[in-house]
Amino acid sequence: MNGIRINTAFGDETQYGEIIANVHRIGKVPTLLDLKGPEVRLKAKEKTAVKTGDNIIFGNDADLSFSWDIYRELEVGDHVLFDDGKIQAEVMKANESEIQLQALSEGVLENGKGVNFPGKTFTNPTLSTKDLKLVELAQAYGVEFIGLSFVRTSEDINQVRQRIGKSEASIIAKIENAQGVKNFKEILDAADGIMIARGDLGIELPPEIATDRKLSPDAAENHHFGLELFDSKKKMPVPLTAPRYWPSLDTAKSLASIGLLHSRNTLLPCPKATGKVTGITMVTETSKNRMKLVLLITN
Repeated sequence: MNGIRINTAFGDETQYGEIIANVHRIGKVPTLLDLKGPEVRLKAKEKTAVKTGDNIIFGNDADLSFSWDIYRELEVGDHVLFDDGKIQAEVMKANESEIQLQALSEGVLENGKGVNFPGKTFTNPTLSTKDLKLVELAQAYGVEFIGLSFVRTSEDINQVRQRIGKSEASIIAKIENAQGVKNFKEILDAADGIMIARGDLGIELPPEIATDRKLSPDAAENHHFGLELFDSKKKMPVPLTAPRYWPSLDTAKSLASIGLLHSRNTLLPCPKATGKVTGITMVTETSKNRMKLVLLITN
């Protein structure tokens, strides 16, 4: 194993500290502490089953809410996707403290699941209170990499860099929405590395936009690609995997796999540090409702 990624959407500081300490005790294995940044997640007091056509209330005082107070920035007609697009909804009513959604598909809303708002740009801060504490934890444990989710502009990276001060940790910017794609060049210049093409990006962008964006070999030399491999497409109203939208991966030093053989958040390094992803083929097995992704890696 050449590295690990810690997803801070789940767990707490004590757990993260124990993981980092255990890894460092075993050997010189670099750690990427993945901050959630402006990412929006679902907060649910209990699991809520919804059916197509159901009206759902989200708000600061409701049983369902978002991890950021973004209600005033939502408008009637906006689309909201939950849990990698498994559940889709449309905003029917909105005010400063709550919104009413109408479900466009069925499923179960669960606490901690991701939420996407295709085409929307929000003004929520770069770092949450939890993120700020985790930056301090990263400094205390000597974490080698700090990842930031849903990077929108170079300013997001600059804020993290100011916080880490003299720390030698490298900052990895995760490109996961339309704003990040639009400002890719400035983000590339500000960050130490890029993680690109996670499932969120495939949900946030239509394929005709995402496939038009490619990394040059120089740009990708020190960057990483987050993929969802062999993930089931059952009951999915929209394609789950971002690789569908990013078929050309020129060079990469590692592949971050999500959902591979039921093992989440595993950092899979290429066979050699200078390895190139020279081809990518995707086969959809319609009879089994599964998506298969094949990566061809050579020196």
